[in-house]
Amino acid sequence: MARNRMFLIFRLIISAMNVAESKSQYETILEYIKEITATNHQRSLVLVYNNQSVFEELSASFYSLDLPLYNIYLSEVKKFNGKYHDQYDIKVTFEESKLYFMVINNLHDFYFELLLMRKIYFWRDRDRVVVFVNEIYGDRLLLRRIFDFCFKHYIINVVFAFIQGGIASYTYNPFSGDYSLPLSNPGDLFPDKFQDLYGYQLKISMFPSVVEVFEDGTYQGRDGFVSRTIAQHINATYVYMLPRKTDLAPILNQYDDVAERVVDVGFNTRYVKFNFKNLIEKTYPHDRDDLACLIPKIGRKKTIGFMSLLPEIVWLLSLATSLLFFFYVLACMLMEGHRPDLVGLSMMILLLLINKPIKELRVFNFRSVLILYLLFCFFLNTLFTCKLTSVFTAPENYHDIDTVKDLAETNYEILTIDRFQELLNASLIQPMKKKIFNRMTIIKEEHYLDEMRKCRNVVFICKDHLANYAQIQKENYPNGLQFYRIMKEKILPTLSCYIVGYGSPFLMRFDVLVRRIVESGLNDYWKTTTWRKLGIDVHFRFDKNNYSSDASVSIEEFWITIQVLLAGLGISFLVFLLELVTGKCNGKTKVVYNICNQPYKQ
Repeated sequence: MARNRMFLIFRLIISAMNVAESKSQYETILEYIKEITATNHQRSLVLVYNNQSVFEELSASFYSLDLPLYNIYLSEVKKFNGKYHDQYDIKVTFEESKLYFMVINNLHDFYFELLLMRKIYFWRDRDRVVVFVNEIYGDRLLLRRIFDFCFKHYIINVVFAFIQGGIASYTYNPFSGDYSLPLSNPGDLFPDKFQDLYGYQLKISMFPSVVEVFEDGTYQGRDGFVSRTIAQHINATYVYMLPRKTDLAPILNQYDDVAERVVDVGFNTRYVKFNFKNLIEKTYPHDRDDLACLIPKIGRKKTIGFMSLLPEIVWLLSLATSLLFFFYVLACMLMEGHRPDLVGLSMMILLLLINKPIKELRVFNFRSVLILYLLFCFFLNTLFTCKLTSVFTAPENYHDIDTVKDLAETNYEILTIDRFQELLNASLIQPMKKKIFNRMTIIKEEHYLDEMRKCRNVVFICKDHLANYAQIQKENYPNGLQFYRIMKEKILPTLSCYIVGYGSPFLMRFDVLVRRIVESGLNDYWKTTTWRKLGIDVHFRFDKNNYSSDASVSIEEFWITIQVLLAGLGISFLVFLLELVTGKCNGKTKVVYNICNQPYKQ
């Protein structure tokens, strides 16, 4: 059998409640169980009973099966975790499949015994339940209601065997409406399930980044393609549903929808933390996004904050002042001996503006003012040189960050969100965890832009789809702040996956179908197609050549400022040389101006 090749460990559990004392019935049940045990190659036998005297004879008969035998008293088991009398005698995990046998006196007792059985196991898709009924099959309507009740409570692989007058076994298919199929061969009790849902409305909860629903109820997107293909393969009707809107996070609402069977399956692009193990079954991941790293294109230094105090008007004012000095000295050369006192006139206007009295005589040292202005120009050029240096040197620091290991060797501050901290913690080796986590700050996802605009060396670790989404958002590019996604590394085990409720009947079929879809490459094709429709560049990767071209664009933004500074500094230096040649003062002479612009010597 296919299940034998999967090496599933079945646990045989027998629960007896008021079972008939007839020895022939015991022998019939025993032979029936032996056939099932031999067919499924059981490795252990667990007897769970509520009345010790009832099973004394029956349980002793199983010693001939050459299987490990355990005896558990049902009333003493508060929670099925393999622990009994403070010892773990039965090492049963949540992942193991089990085969249960339950003996009841009549069909009406099933509901009561079901409550007791729920103490010792969780209903799962892989579990099988055989219920022996000590009566003759006759009440078809009651059996249909019980089958339907079992389906709603996740007991899907259930077989009712009526043992009066010989064993007659019945199973059901809730999708086709055929609730009673007589079975003669114990090997046919648990066939492959639900290859055909007969048009059943398969309710799928979607948790996409971008929602686009068409009139026919289909969803345009990667997960929509996957779920639609699954629905076609098992002949189901596709029904699209969003997670409920409450005060809780949408992912928690989706968990609740799946656990409470509001929907049959949930697709999401977020990490499924396995903390709902009694309610949610974590299943095969249908996609694994790359780990992305967002870094500002221009490495912002501390000087940039100070540079913001000097807008372009300052550089233009510097050029205007330089030109004023230049033409002033040039006029002095042409007019020889008659200098228009532009400086004195400017000082007079300034005094009038601030309501100060104007004195009759002022002493002005032109060369001293010119030297101070030259120093000021040198200061401005020094600041701007620092700014250009940060533009040219910052990209070099980021060229070699292609993996998490490269990032761990840097000294950059690392920003991320809470769920990625858990992913990294589960994926990284211990030495790398120490280097990464010591510099990691947890922020809210919507605040990553504000944090990255701060004046510091910082990177933001996120998922591949978020990095691509950030590129197409125009609001992400204020003041020249742009991003490079420079890391492409598949270190995270589960990012995109589908989830089903614990014991869902669709678990096995979904596992097989999704695995085939992923292996065929259709999932990657749909992902690429969807991103292109959304305007996302799926081939965007870090490239030194691309970075160089983008850096030149940043320089062009400052090219006018560069020319202004160079022109201002050059003109000022030329003015200084002209003043040395044409100036009338020397070491023993001081030039004094009055308001009437008539110079005289002292």
